[in-house]
Amino acid sequence: MAIEKYDKENKSGLEDQVGHLLRRVFHKARNKMKQKIAFTGLSPMETAAMTSLRLLGPTSQNKLGRRIGMEPCNVHRLADRMN
Repeated sequence: MAIEKYDKENKSGLEDQVGHLLRRVFHKARNKMKQKIAFTGLSPMETAAMTSLRLLGPTSQNKLGRRIGMEPCNVHRLADRMN
């Protein structure tokens, strides 16, 4: 993936920092995902959970969290929101 070139006004001074670039890529990807799923009314993590359950079948909250990369306490909150 090509990294966009910015003029001086848009530079942060962090363009050579891997963490900074990863964060920017993450935010762009997340925003695109949010746009694609907006019609569902679900968040990206809710979509990930639903997709995982649909493709791989029922599982415990603990295993679901590992499948989608979410902390156990957050999976519990996610499950409560989705009920």
